[in-house]
Amino acid sequence: MKQILLASIVFLFTACSNGQSTNLNAEQFASELKANPEATILDVRTAGEFEGGHIENAKNADWNGSDFDQKIKDLDPSQPVFVYCLSGGRSASAAAHLREKGFKKVYELNGGILSWRNARMPESTVTTKPTASSVSPEDYAKLIASGDVIIVDFYAPWCAPCKRMEPMLNQLSKDYEGKAKIIRIDIDQSKELATQMGITQIPLFIGYKEGKETGKHIGEASREQLVKKFGL
Repeated sequence: MKQILLASIVFLFTACSNGQSTNLNAEQFASELKANPEATILDVRTAGEFEGGHIENAKNADWNGSDFDQKIKDLDPSQPVFVYCLSGGRSASAAAHLREKGFKKVYELNGGILSWRNARMPESTVTTKPTASSVSPEDYAKLIASGDVIIVDFYAPWCAPCKRMEPMLNQLSKDYEGKAKIIRIDIDQSKELATQMGITQIPLFIGYKEGKETGKHIGEASREQLVKKFGL
């Protein structure tokens, strides 16, 4: 009986040790990276997101791209792989896929690169050229300080729900012209602002009136939901 019990414990320990996946916060992720300098860092966002800013030495392999498996085929499954995306959704799927492929140690960045930025961790970019569409924290403070009714939409061009909502938001802006302003801010172009505000999910809508916040909505929403939420 003891031998059977011991064998069961050994089996369970072995099963739990294979395909290890560890979800780490930004500080833990950075610490493990330092302890494993030869490990692969896999950024599973789109190429456009990657160019806008990524963890140093990361390789880009778009999880939703048709060539994802091609890009990881030369990786050594016995070596640690550190995976991240924007906020954790795509990296969770990619990590599960890597485990199915036989990778032994897969570390995920909890909250994605947004949490990395919020923790003020170092970041590399493909290009540092500023864009005219960026909004600084100072610009934002001036923007919401007006007496107007304002709804700010924090979005990104690659965000599917953001794209779906764009036509509706454009129409809403026209319908409420003179009564309310709908302002869209690209978080990839306004990283300092997004970091300062602790934005970890998009789309994010924040309402203001006379400089004071009136409400907040995270995620995709219908016209009716926004009208009701922000009292339009």
